[in-house]
Amino acid sequence: MSKKALKLAGRHPMLLAIIMATLALGLLFSGWLTPLPMRAQAGGGNPQPNDESTDCVQSSVTTNCSEGSVTLSSVTVAPAIGCIGSAFSASVTPTITPGQIIIDTSYTNANPNATNTTCDDTYTTNTPSPSPTYTWIVNGPGSFSASGGGLSASFTPTNCGSGSVTFTAKWTDTCDTNQSSTSASGNFTVVAVDSLAPDLSAGQGGLEEGSDPPTYWVCPCPGDVIVTASSCPSLTADQLPDCWSFTGGVEIDKLHHKVSKVALANGPVTFTVTCGTSTETIILKADNEKTNYDMYFPSGSCLCDNFTDPSPYHDQCGNSLAVDCVDCLCPLSKAYGYG
Repeated sequence: MSKKALKLAGRHPMLLAIIMATLALGLLFSGWLTPLPMRAQAGGGNPQPNDESTDCVQSSVTTNCSEGSVTLSSVTVAPAIGCIGSAFSASVTPTITPGQIIIDTSYTNANPNATNTTCDDTYTTNTPSPSPTYTWIVNGPGSFSASGGGLSASFTPTNCGSGSVTFTAKWTDTCDTNQSSTSASGNFTVVAVDSLAPDLSAGQGGLEEGSDPPTYWVCPCPGDVIVTASSCPSLTADQLPDCWSFTGGVEIDKLHHKVSKVALANGPVTFTVTCGTSTETIILKADNEKTNYDMYFPSGSCLCDNFTDPSPYHDQCGNSLAVDCVDCLCPLSKAYGYG
């Protein structure tokens, strides 16, 4: 720009502004202000011959997998020993351990001009847990069975004896589609009354035929009658559950009661054993001896002296009841004796 033009522009500022704008537009369109090309970024396309940056590209993917697992605690059954017809319950507690999946992605450098050719691996870690389903099955006692799903079970056995309940967990493996499973079992005992009977020796008592409940006659002799109960399955007195009940007489233990033979003269004694829906009852009573002989002599005297009935009546206890006519001088004789 000439000195004359600058001098003129100094006197007229607006004219200077117009001149400068015109100059700038001329430079822009002539290419003087066009931006210079930038250097290529690392990994962003083909490197220029002088590009020293690293261009990392994926080369492989490796997956490392560790299986998850499921374990079951010991099975709890309540009651462990119970009465037939009563409800039993069982439960189990699972422990779930997650698996682990590690995805390792490796890279290689695609820029041969790079001064640092290292490309670090990247890792992704997942910890999936198994999702098990739970089932249970009861086997026994006898032919009894029951089944269901979940971590707890409730069932009412109809047979006496021993049984078991088994819980099973099943799940799909975390590393593949295979199925895995684990099981745990617990045992229980169902008790019922098996029998109830008195300990009577021959000639000291017996069962009255056709009696219901079973009724036993007992001779009014010294000593006690021991009444014994038995269970199914056969258990000792200290093994019986709390639901076992034995009433009547005097308790010796849960399987044995007693009563004095002489005390039976005061009335029958009933013995009852109950366990759940099973029960047994018997009755003990004193022997009913026949009434003594009554004899009537119209002549007012016995027909013989020192007479003992040659065919006396014998009761169930072996007692002999006979008429003794000794000193029989009155018209009505009620003499009696035990042979």
